[in-house]
Amino acid sequence: MKGKSDKSPPPYSGGPKLLTYNVNHGEIDEDDIISTVMPRFRVKGKDWLGFGRTHQKIDVYRATPDGKISVKNGTIKAESKAYNIGYFRFRKKGVKKGWWHKVDKEFDSDWNMSENEQVITVFSKHHFQGETSVELNTKAGFKLDESKITVTPSATLSSKVKITVGSAKQRVKAQLSRRQVLSTIVGKGITNETYTDGGVQYNVKKVGIFSFYFKHYYTDL
Repeated sequence: MKGKSDKSPPPYSGGPKLLTYNVNHGEIDEDDIISTVMPRFRVKGKDWLGFGRTHQKIDVYRATPDGKISVKNGTIKAESKAYNIGYFRFRKKGVKKGWWHKVDKEFDSDWNMSENEQVITVFSKHHFQGETSVELNTKAGFKLDESKITVTPSATLSSKVKITVGSAKQRVKAQLSRRQVLSTIVGKGITNETYTDGGVQYNVKKVGIFSFYFKHYYTDL
């Protein structure tokens, strides 16, 4: 094609670095990458088990404001999307004992600064017919700067997304702010609990009887 350069970019010599300390999310630019993984979780207690069930079955979702961004009459609008983290099935004994289950699921491959606040929600799966629909609220960080959309580390916009799951009950949901999550990568935090993984004491997040922790990988671009 005329005018098109066939010059390739130089090879990238960097790579993702596992963060084993707490960080200020405002100091991680939008151009850089934070990839977040959920290594393990647990469901501690039989509250979500149906009568006579031998296994606990759950669906885990997240909602995030990473959809279409638009401006109308000087007002920014950010749309939300929902993603399935995974469907999990484990023995009843696991919830009675409070076992941690290794899942190694990607939570967000690139948790941008603009995704100021995401939502995590958990559904228990059952054998009854019908669907459950829920609406989740997320928050984004954008502002208009001389008619140009720029990113801000503070939440400025709210949006909603609907999730529909068959044969299920929504059990818990929780807002996850990027600021709070990255400032409590390790240590007891407000939950007063850690999980040691690879010699690192990761902070345990709790939503009802559902507990989990995150690993974050930072790539400096």
